[in-house]
Amino acid sequence: MRAKGKCQQVKSTKKLFKINMKKQIAIGILWLLPFLNKAQNIVPEPIAGKIKTEIKDTVLNITTLTLSNGMKVLLKPTDTEPGVVYFAVLSPMGTSEYSNADYSSAFNAPQVVKMAGAGKLDQKALQKYLTGRKVSINPVVVKTYSVFNNRSSTADLATALELNYAYITSPQIDKARFEANIKETIDNYKPPVETANSFFRDTIALIENNFNTRYLQTPVQTLKAINQDRSLQIFKQLFADASTFTAIFVGQFDPQTIKPLLEKYLASLPATSKHKTAKDAVIYPPTGKIEKVFYKGTDTRAHVELLYSGFTTYTKKAEYVVDILQNELNKRLTSRLKTEDPDLYGLCIDISLNRGNKPYFTATLEFACNPSKTESLTKSLTDEIRKIEGDGPLQIDLKALKTEMISAVKGNQNSNSFWLAYLKKQSQYNENPADISNYPTIIESITPEDIKKAATIYFNGKNRIRFVLMPEAIK
Repeated sequence: MRAKGKCQQVKSTKKLFKINMKKQIAIGILWLLPFLNKAQNIVPEPIAGKIKTEIKDTVLNITTLTLSNGMKVLLKPTDTEPGVVYFAVLSPMGTSEYSNADYSSAFNAPQVVKMAGAGKLDQKALQKYLTGRKVSINPVVVKTYSVFNNRSSTADLATALELNYAYITSPQIDKARFEANIKETIDNYKPPVETANSFFRDTIALIENNFNTRYLQTPVQTLKAINQDRSLQIFKQLFADASTFTAIFVGQFDPQTIKPLLEKYLASLPATSKHKTAKDAVIYPPTGKIEKVFYKGTDTRAHVELLYSGFTTYTKKAEYVVDILQNELNKRLTSRLKTEDPDLYGLCIDISLNRGNKPYFTATLEFACNPSKTESLTKSLTDEIRKIEGDGPLQIDLKALKTEMISAVKGNQNSNSFWLAYLKKQSQYNENPADISNYPTIIESITPEDIKKAATIYFNGKNRIRFVLMPEAIK
């Protein structure tokens, strides 16, 4: 019995030893797990910042946070697209900060950086890391700002924020891969055959941009002008100061649950607190009255484009008035010009309000017609504009159009893409998101006199360029 008891005791001891070993191994694995996961992360663990202030707009369901590095965050939870989050991170610096010589390197900086991966992962390793995760991170650089346009599943938002953090704090370049890609692109590039129309458009672009060649390089010239080292340097400069950033989140997420992620991956971003604003490097069209007639090509129609421009005052009401004025002009001109020339084709009207330190407008009218009708149709066009300025009744149903516009404003608010674009624009111009509540009232306030006044402002003729492309045969 004793021998048997001793045997049982030994077995029990061995069993206990095995259990303890398993526990120790399990504990060891659990202890190592954070380090194993950390080794697979894109960047070292950031030191989290804090949320300093929080303001809730209960009407629009938008929460505005201010982070410890000065960054502003707007949260707009919706259920429009289940399981999807859109988010953007804006910096108020863009290509306008850089010379023409650096333009290609600045504009293409996001492509240069994205081709190389981020943090400690090259592109191949990064793709492997993201396998099975629904994450899209897309940096873009334009004239007056830079932005990450991002999207992820709600479940993968932490990964998306980590990757966004990695691109800002640890961007890379891969010279060999980039150069190989550029060479392949150039080798396979087939320049389009120049046509009379492409010549016409290129010439208009050159003149409208006051002969500034900044945006008029050929695709091959643009690619060859990219300097990778300079692109990396510019990318870092554009996203160097988080105190000037605004981040916007729209989609399905819990504003409370997301806060630790914001503190970890946004509040931890470096800030210089220089509070730099975008440089307003606007290229204005030439002033005065200019006429340019070209004879080129075999098209039997002539092409006419009129460009009006000048400085103006920007308001949200002006934007809606412009929409109505375009409707009125389209109705008037289509009716009259088509009657005068049955061959009339491609009538297009576009009035653009360009905001900035000195807001200005461009108003473009273009059409194709019988070559013998270019002068008479231009005169008829001008005549219809003068009629709008006078006491003649509007040909559009203003009341019905305003009702349609108000309905569109309300309908747009069911879209995530609308809210993201709207909040980006409000942030870019430092405007209150709550302004949207006033839009129906603004639209209702528009009168026929507002339309007439707008026609006087945007088509005053003080600065007007008229381009005409005629068939070469009639020269």
